[in-house]
Formats: sequence, C-alpha cells, structure tokens
Amino acid sequence: MKTRKLVSLALFTSIVIAMSASVYGDMSESNLGNVSIGWEDSQNLGYIPITYADGSVEQVPLNFTALFINGSIVKNSNLVIEGGRTYLPLRVISEALGAEVRWNADDKQVVIEDQGNKIELAIGENTGSYNGATVVMDSSPKIFNGYTYVPARFVSEILGCDVDWFDGRIAIPSKANPILSGAHYFYRLPQVMISRYPFKTKPLTKEEAVEKAKTECIKAYEKQYGTFEPLTEKLALHLEKNNLRYKITAMTVKSESDRFYVMDFIREFWIDKYTGKAYTLYNGSTMTVSPFDPDKVGALVFAE
Repeated sequence: MKTRKLVSLALFTSIVIAMSASVYGDMSESNLGNVSIGWEDSQNLGYIPITYADGSVEQVPLNFTALFINGSIVKNSNLVIEGGRTYLPLRVISEALGAEVRWNADDKQVVIEDQGNKIELAIGENTGSYNGATVVMDSSPKIFNGYTYVPARFVSEILGCDVDWFDGRIAIPSKANPILSGAHYFYRLPQVMISRYPFKTKPLTKEEAVEKAKTECIKAYEKQYGTFEPLTEKLALHLEKNNLRYKITAMTVKSESDRFYVMDFIREFWIDKYTGKAYTLYNGSTMTVSPFDPDKVGALVFAE
C-alpha cells in the first residue's frame, strides 16, 4: 500500500474530528420504538428472542452482545470478541454512518469513502491509509464468516465515533445502587454503543428534556383527569391522580445514554436528545421500549 507520511494516532484522531465536524449527515430517528427483548425462559430455550420494530424476530445466543449505532439497534450484528478485543462488522457500521465501502478481493483491501475522506485497509495488516497518510492500528482487520471486521478502537479513532461498552451484569437499579454504572439502553444485556451525530444538530439540554417529558405527561394526565396542578409533596391519602401529579412534578433526569435522557417514572421515561420524541422502557421478564403517545387512552396506566 503506497503511503506518503506517518502520523501519530493521537494527532490523526484530532485531524479526523476537525475535518469531519462540519460535514456530518442528517439525523435519523431511532428504531428502538416497539423493540422487545425476551429474557423469560431464555435459559431453557437456549437463546434470547429479540423482536424488532418491524415485527421480525431474531434468536440470539445467551452470550449475545448487542450493537447500537446512533441510538438504533442493529439486526444480525454478530460482534466478535477475540483475544480480549471486540471486533465490529465494518460494512454494517460504515453504511449506518453514511460511508461507502468497496472490497478488492485480489488485494484483500477495503476502501472506505467517508465524508470526502478516503480510508484504505488491508486484511491482516495493522497499518492503513487515511487520505494518503499512514495510520497505525492496535490490531489488524480480520475476516470472520466471510465479512470484514475491525477493532472497536478503529471505529473510535479513524471513523471519529464515540464507542461505549456496557457489560450488562447489573440487573436493575436498587436502593443501594440506584444508578447503573456506564451508559446503556437495556438492562442485563451486554452492548456496544457507537455514535457519531450530526455536528450541526444541537441536542436538547437536560432541562429542556425534563420540560418535554412533563409536557407529554401533563397532556396525557389532562386527557384522563382534567386540569393538572403540580404537587410537590406526597399526600398521605393515596389517590391515583395525586400520585401521578407528584410523579410528574418531581420528574428529573437520572441518567443518560448517547441518545436519550432517562427519567424515573415507575417505568423509565426516555426523551430523545435530538428529536424530542418520548419513549418508555418496561424492564420486566420481557424488556420493551414503547413510543409514548399522550393522546392514547390510558397512556399513563404504567405509572399507577
């Protein structure tokens, strides 16, 4: 592979970020609405069923690690963990980010056209080319099951993405440990989260997300009970509507992932940082993400 000069990985990373910051593509909506992951009886079944928003079902192994890109779950992601390193499917990630991937079978070389930049990689070699400049990776690209895989660090440092890992070992928050360590979408599920959001798309602040969540919940409340009045203290007399008034008034961000702010509202209440869309997560034997529709009859039943 012809090269012109050698740049350090740290310097190269800053070049990638600087060059790509102004040209990130348009935002797309998350596909997590109506996704469910069934844990009930999975040990007996020998697999975990995942139902996607389009109704299709995938049966994944019990040691499955999920892949999320910009807040959307990737079907048939087939991550590979080898020698303590996580390898990710290059074409799946590149195309999800809007890049074009070409494969040269004769040279076993992959060419990626990404935001006006040209990246060249060769299977089994830990050096590559970025716009003609040589870059060194900590591990070389490999072929698994006929597909090209790259180490997670490549995705972070050469494609300019944020990469987070959640091991899924903490089942649910408790009084002793109310907040899970590490960003995540689903509990109990190991997951790799990759994000590279449009630079010009400004995410909501936490305060804006809380107001958005309250507005959605108040709309649902008033549809069922009439005019909403804030309630800042729990009342001794337990009435459903008073319980809801208190929970809505007290809503606050308890955690966040790269895509969503998370509020505790019996079920988790999510606000998309980029679209403002609201979702709820039911963390039961089957974990389900549902779009929140304040106009739906009984929209707040989950909060009872």
